[in-house]
Amino acid sequence: MVKMYKLTGKFKAGMPVFLLFGLILIGLINPVSGAVVVSIDSDKNNYYLGDTVQFTITVDIANEDTCAITQAQLEIHDGSSITCNLPVIYGNYGNYGNCNLLIYMTETHHDDCLAYGGNNLLTYTVEWKIPLNWSASQEHANVTVTFEGSEYSSETTFFIFGILAGDPIELIKAADTQTAKKGEIIKYTVSVENNDNQPLNVFLNDTADDDLKFVGNVTVNCNCSGYIYNETPWFFTTDPQERATDWWVNLTNLPPGCKCTVITTAEVMNMTGSSILNKVTAKSNNQTHGAIDESKITVSFPEVEKEEPEKKGKGVTYGPVSTIEPVTIVTEKKILTNITDTITPGTQCFNIKSLIQRFEDGKLEYELEKNLTNTSFNLMLPNGTYTESKTGKNGEFCFDFECGDYEINISYEDFEKYIKSFRATYGNLYITPDDFEANTGDALTYIVTDKDKNPVGDVLVNVTLPGEMLQFTTLDDGKVEFNTGEEEGGYKISAGKHCYDEGTLQGVIKREITCGDGTCEGNENCENCPGDCGSCPVPELMIDCTKEVKAGGKITCKVTDEQGNPVPGATVKLTDGSIYSTDTGGSVEFTAGQAGEIDAYADKEGYAQSKKEKIIVTMKGCLLINVKILSICGYWWLILILLIIVLILFILLMKKKKTASDLEFLLNAESEEQLDKVLDKFKKIYVTPKTYEEYMKVTGKTVDERIEEIELNDKGKEYMESVNDETVAIAMQLSANIVLTESEERKKIAEDNKLNVFNLEEVVIIKKKKTVADLEFLLTAVSEDKLGEILDKFKKIYVTPFTYDEIAKIGGEVDERIEETKLNDKGKEYMESVKDETVSLAMQISAEIFLTENDARRKIAGEKEFKVLDFEEAKG
Repeated sequence: MVKMYKLTGKFKAGMPVFLLFGLILIGLINPVSGAVVVSIDSDKNNYYLGDTVQFTITVDIANEDTCAITQAQLEIHDGSSITCNLPVIYGNYGNYGNCNLLIYMTETHHDDCLAYGGNNLLTYTVEWKIPLNWSASQEHANVTVTFEGSEYSSETTFFIFGILAGDPIELIKAADTQTAKKGEIIKYTVSVENNDNQPLNVFLNDTADDDLKFVGNVTVNCNCSGYIYNETPWFFTTDPQERATDWWVNLTNLPPGCKCTVITTAEVMNMTGSSILNKVTAKSNNQTHGAIDESKITVSFPEVEKEEPEKKGKGVTYGPVSTIEPVTIVTEKKILTNITDTITPGTQCFNIKSLIQRFEDGKLEYELEKNLTNTSFNLMLPNGTYTESKTGKNGEFCFDFECGDYEINISYEDFEKYIKSFRATYGNLYITPDDFEANTGDALTYIVTDKDKNPVGDVLVNVTLPGEMLQFTTLDDGKVEFNTGEEEGGYKISAGKHCYDEGTLQGVIKREITCGDGTCEGNENCENCPGDCGSCPVPELMIDCTKEVKAGGKITCKVTDEQGNPVPGATVKLTDGSIYSTDTGGSVEFTAGQAGEIDAYADKEGYAQSKKEKIIVTMKGCLLINVKILSICGYWWLILILLIIVLILFILLMKKKKTASDLEFLLNAESEEQLDKVLDKFKKIYVTPKTYEEYMKVTGKTVDERIEEIELNDKGKEYMESVNDETVAIAMQLSANIVLTESEERKKIAEDNKLNVFNLEEVVIIKKKKTVADLEFLLTAVSEDKLGEILDKFKKIYVTPFTYDEIAKIGGEVDERIEETKLNDKGKEYMESVKDETVSLAMQISAEIFLTENDARRKIAGEKEFKVLDFEEAKG
């Protein structure tokens, strides 16, 4: 890294003392001139074609009278070359400029740097994808910044290797037989193809098994455009005393897509095991940043029949006996270490061992493990260089590990090569508390800690708020404080420090619920916030009077509220103009006047007027039956007939089925938008006071008048002691025939007491709404330990394969109610339109509900007219 500074002047040797003193005095009067420092680094030293290089560029402006740069350029050259313009204003940029760069740029004091002593730090994170046609070499990356007419630059270097990330060689080996015995010839065909996008030098090598020797010759056939190679490079010895054990072939500059065929033959010499394992190896570019491929082929020894001499005696003849050759034996040789994926920086010691295992027909029969003493190996350091080290007497090696990424590479005799990457780090940074929700205008305080919950200082913390980005550096207390601002949306906090893995926290900022803002929301209702939610419905008075009385007789009327409680001081008015007031028991008594009909109704402040109650007054000595237009007096036989009719109607009325319901059934019917259908079907549903109150709290709605609250009377309390369920006790008290419930336990209690029980799906036919969720929503549900509750509510949730895999990484086995669904052709068409896989999936399956914590995705889903819910809305 090269740092460039603005020149401020030098002192020379031999300068007169008085001149030196004068310059010092001038320096005290005039502040020190400013300086600009530019730096650039890449995240790795080595890359392949198609890899992404991440540059970190900083521009440190100190003690200046302005903080803005006017131009910034990134130049990459020496293999191929490219010059890219960089932005000079902070922000996030995708596919930026002529180089299609992904850029994340921040400034510490972009708004008013003079208030901070003329200081500003510009930080670029630039991602550049290496083109597949780039000329491989050591590359130089230069960044040049123009500030107040002067240029400041910095340079870094890295390597690009001329092969694609992955395996550029395809190698296949086949034999012309599956079985062979001693003396037979096996013909092997080897096929090798260059899958890279550039010519490769390919080296083929084949070493014979102990039971084989190569015979005949080796032929090579390459018939590609511009590459013809048809030769016989090997002729093996015919001397029976000698054994040809290997061959090799060099294919120089094999073009991309070119396939060559190599044919060789080998004779079976012995049959010491159950099969012959022959392996051919291919290396590209002499294995220098290239690839190694191996192809194995197994030829088994056949089952043979052995003739035994015919034995005679006692009339028995023995025929041929079938025997099977020994079982398949496979020996594996591996190198083991106790190095974990992450280690703590500092001096650490690890052990290296060898492991030999022999399997017979797949079963482990022999195992030997020992320390590898005095064994050399290579260790790649975080700066990309290699150091050679050696194990001690007990197979142990110790090393002082700095922070960063390492790779250990161990080759030992004919053992399988061991390569392991690991990282020296102090672990993750954590941001506490792990709140995911805040209100607009909140002052938030977070603390950055290590894995042991100790505060960490000197951590760079980036806070992304709706429409604003903030940056902090923690002190020793690890504390970060900021205000959420007045905009709703998502926020993200990321904390980074050298030698630690980045910690992140994402949440959402919502507007605080305030009574008086004109919107009825959250836990607001008519009782605690009538200004937003409106006044609560006025309770209605109920009046019950003597239905029929003779003239001069006593009429009693009782006035109660909707719960059956007496209402004292209520006014009872009659159609003849009479007015009475109820006593402390809610009753009033008066004398009936002349024969005829009287209507009575009750009224009181704070209550809705009762419905009219009809009272029939008959003449003395006469029973008046008044049916519409028919009045009969003195005809006892007609009275008897009418009484029989009334009795029949009363019996039919009593047969009308009464219905009781619990809270779970009502809430389920409400959420499925089926409550009106249920009430239309049952006309009136009786509930407990607790169910009545909880329904209002949860839904925030006025209870439909067809839902009636009933308290337990003395008989009901006896039932309660018996069944220990208030809803069932209410049903028994009312002699109800039906109980509506979603509870299996309550269903059993009701059925044991001879009541008919139905759930919502048995009452109405419900079309299940398909539901789709994104990863952020499910992670929030997991962190809140509410995933099971969400799945109980929505029954089945569809997710993309990516979301399904991420959930599986966190919790292992995924709940069967979360269904992974891939995009079909129609879904892929939606994907091209909306550029969001989760929304495309919802459109593909015609979902109705969309669960997300992502504001951008919420907007897209809302435009497609899905019912969009965040976690809090779905949970409620």
